[in-house]
Amino acid sequence: MSQEKIVRGVRYAVSLPSERASQRRSLDERLFLRVPGLYRFTGLIADRVMRLPPGSYLRRLLLTRGAARGAAALNRGDLDAYSENFADDVDYRAVAGAPDDHGPIHGKVAMRAYVQDWIDTFDEFRAQPIELIDAGGNQVVAVFRISGRARLSGIETDLTFAVVYAVRHGKMARGREYWTKEQALEAAGLSE
Repeated sequence: MSQEKIVRGVRYAVSLPSERASQRRSLDERLFLRVPGLYRFTGLIADRVMRLPPGSYLRRLLLTRGAARGAAALNRGDLDAYSENFADDVDYRAVAGAPDDHGPIHGKVAMRAYVQDWIDTFDEFRAQPIELIDAGGNQVVAVFRISGRARLSGIETDLTFAVVYAVRHGKMARGREYWTKEQALEAAGLSE
C-alpha cells in the first residue's frame, strides 16, 4: 500500500511598497542595472537562502521583497527593472489555451515582449501580488491580481491567476501560469 505524501506550503502575504516608493527604482534595482555582475554575487547568496526551510525569515524576505519589487517595477512600466527578476534563459508558459498563450516563452527577451504586450493592451495596467506559497526547494506559487481597462474596447478587466515559479540564483528560471490557485498548488505538488 503506498502512502500519499501531503505537503503544505508556507503562505506569505505580499504588500507593495508605498505609492511614493513605487514611483522610482529602489537602490538595489539601480545597482543591479548599472553593475550587472553584482547580481551574480547576490545570486549565490540567494541560492543559499533558498536552501533554508520554508518559513525561515531570510527566505520569506527574499521571496516577498522580490515579488513586491517586481510588481512595483511592472506597475510603473519599468521593464528594464522588471526583467531583472528573470533568468536569461527563463522558460515560461501562459495558461494553456488562454488568449495570450502563444506557446512556450524562452529567454528574457521573449518574456519581456510577452509582458510588454500586456502593458500595451491595457490603460491603467496594475499588477498586485496577493499571496506567495513557499513550496520548499526552489519552488514558489504566486497568486496575482491584474487589472486595467482594455485600450481598444474600454472594457474593465480584473483577473486573478496563479503561477508556479522555479527560482535559480534569486531569479525566476521557470514559470507556469494556471487559472486558479488550486491548479497551481496541485502542479507544485501541494494540497490544501
